[in-house]
Amino acid sequence: MLFCSTETYGIQINDTCTTNKHYYYLKQGHSIPFGIPLIAASVAVHHFDKDFRTLRFSHTSNFNNSADDYLQYSPYVVLLGMKAAGVESRYTWERTLGYHATSIAFLLGLTQIPKYTINRERPDGNANNSFPSGHTATAFMGATLLQHEYGHISPWISIGGYAAATATGVMRVANDRHWASDVVAGAGIGIISAELGLFLSDLIFKNRGLNSLAQNNNIIQYEPNSPSFLGVNIGQTISRVKYGNSISFEKDVVSGIEGAWFCNSYIGVGAILEAGYSTFMLKGDSVNNKLSLTNTSIGAYFNLPLIRWFSISSKALICYTNYGSTTAYNGETTERCGGLGFGSGIGLNFNIRHNVGYIINCNYNLKPSHIQSAAKGNVNTLTIAAGICARF
Repeated sequence: MLFCSTETYGIQINDTCTTNKHYYYLKQGHSIPFGIPLIAASVAVHHFDKDFRTLRFSHTSNFNNSADDYLQYSPYVVLLGMKAAGVESRYTWERTLGYHATSIAFLLGLTQIPKYTINRERPDGNANNSFPSGHTATAFMGATLLQHEYGHISPWISIGGYAAATATGVMRVANDRHWASDVVAGAGIGIISAELGLFLSDLIFKNRGLNSLAQNNNIIQYEPNSPSFLGVNIGQTISRVKYGNSISFEKDVVSGIEGAWFCNSYIGVGAILEAGYSTFMLKGDSVNNKLSLTNTSIGAYFNLPLIRWFSISSKALICYTNYGSTTAYNGETTERCGGLGFGSGIGLNFNIRHNVGYIINCNYNLKPSHIQSAAKGNVNTLTIAAGICARF
């Protein structure tokens, strides 16, 4: 993750009138290492692919939608649409088409060669070209190119692009067309393809093809290392709970959306929406059964900025957990139930750019009992999760 500090978006200067303002020149560097942690993470996620496929069946077993076939191109549509509408970007049309061509060339090489050399079977069994996800790679490449062209206008342009790319990846898993690790690797490959294309384009064009905004090194005001964020994450929960001698719960697998708004650099409010499942075993049953769950949390967030690209965060949350009903392999049924609980956690925040970053969370939750009639009180859980987020 230390590679993340290699990008410089420009030279920070002091404002002689107001000391709390910060600026960067529009001239940007390239963050090719930005995609490397995602590809590395796909190796770790590979060990949990079956768990995340079970998560998919627990909540979206009948999901079948082809919107991801079109959503993957949405960042390109926005980028080209803004240029056609005359919104000034970093590059002229000539240079834009040039870096698109080189980025696509890198994308095809980095996705198609593994697809037909690794020959990984898709989860639905329809083909042997699952790794990596081409749809996800295409979407994240488009989101990265969109940010380079128009990210200086508003962080919400970058957030929108990466949100569409993330939705594409989630839908590939929900459609049972890819394993979770395929999608994570595809995201990393898409980002690297865009950065390599832009880097090669800069070597070829040098200062040609720059619009006046970039040519004159115009200064853009921004708030550095904004702790406000919106992101997605995946993780696993450790919870060893026994109800008498009949039922024992061992682990949860969760995936969710988390966001927080900070009124200053230190204090904010936020929420988490998670979906997952719990693994449990009945006495005398050798098979792990599955119980779906959803968890909604809201509360206070705290942030401690340490250096320009790294901060530590914590939170104090009120949670509501809802467990689904299920029939175990031996025929016994657990009824739907839920209740209030409490949550806390520590987060490590790596800011790759002024509005994109990674986050690693370690969360402790006090959840209600899995079984409505159980005499046991709250359940202690510890969740380790990692994700990508947009900052604003």
